[in-house]
Amino acid sequence: MLFVTVTDLLDGYRKFYLSSKIEEYTCIGADSSFSISFKKANGNNISVEAGGEFLCEVNKNLLAKSIFEASSNFINRYINKLSKDDPVAEDLITFFFRFQRIL
Repeated sequence: MLFVTVTDLLDGYRKFYLSSKIEEYTCIGADSSFSISFKKANGNNISVEAGGEFLCEVNKNLLAKSIFEASSNFINRYINKLSKDDPVAEDLITFFFRFQRIL
């Protein structure tokens, strides 16, 4: 289910990043209790929390770049575990390239 979670993160953070109306986005791991929340802070900064605990405050562009790079590494390493016609793989690739446009 990690493929679904990465897809959700890419799509959700992109919408959060682009919207002036969305103040917070939480990504919840599929089939797990893990969650990570992003909240708009001062200027272009984002406050990051995991499991309700504050982790850091980071520039939204640097965070987007980090999410993109980590997703790229994940895809390069694990996408071959899915069949090419698997809708999960198709969604992941689609949202990965949509996310790339915000960089």
